[in-house]
Amino acid sequence: MDPIIEFSELIIKIGVLFAKCDGVYDSREDDFIKSFSHKLIENQIINNDIEKRLKEIANEEHDFDEIVSSTKTFLAQFNDVEVERILKTIKEFIEKLIAADSVYAPEEISLYNRWIKEFGNNMPTLCEKCYNNNYRNCYEGKPQYMRVYNEDDCNAFLENEDCGPLDEDLGLGQDEP
Repeated sequence: MDPIIEFSELIIKIGVLFAKCDGVYDSREDDFIKSFSHKLIENQIINNDIEKRLKEIANEEHDFDEIVSSTKTFLAQFNDVEVERILKTIKEFIEKLIAADSVYAPEEISLYNRWIKEFGNNMPTLCEKCYNNNYRNCYEGKPQYMRVYNEDDCNAFLENEDCGPLDEDLGLGQDEP
């Protein structure tokens, strides 16, 4: 199978898994996934037949172990640099999807942390406490955009006077402007 098509199918499966994991498949999460598919069509990366297949995939149920296995199989065809880029893209996709409905459900955080432990190569996991309290981390006096760490780090920066509630416009996974 063409790697672009294989990646497109994989990312939709990942999106559906994360969007449904909290028991609420919010329309904003669905819109985010559909938007991704539409961008692939608009940029002529996939054709209409593949888009139909992606829609079918979006209506199927997927489990974590299946997705981990599919991801590992997919990544096996690439070198280390390419794998790193692909995993970064998937991570950012997941982060944006989680943020799409503005609700950081414990199930989403838990699933994200499982994903990071499986593929993250020392990437920080999410701390449920930080999301529930809507706090951000500060780095050298500059707010970081929802970079959340483990509970020890969370407690350390919650005590830091430079850290506080998130502003409305800050979102999960955004890079600093």
